[in-house]
Amino acid sequence: MRFKLLIKVAGLLSVKPGLWATAFRQLFRLAESGWWKRLPFLPIPNQELIEFRSKTQYGSLETEIEAVDVLAWLVWSKEFQQLKN
Repeated sequence: MRFKLLIKVAGLLSVKPGLWATAFRQLFRLAESGWWKRLPFLPIPNQELIEFRSKTQYGSLETEIEAVDVLAWLVWSKEFQQLKN
């Protein structure tokens, strides 16, 4: 599930190069602690965080997170970071 979402988000990001740095930064900020010590050696967010986000955004754990929603969040993250600077 998580890997499929990452692939979809990567596809959307391929046409939005202005968000690549933001996506990379956020991926490592949300990565599970010690991700480099465990297979598949990718900075994938913690399952509890994904469940929390799914529950708070969609109201259910059964609803999968949509790639376009992740993209919208990355846009917001980039704009918020620019406001802080």
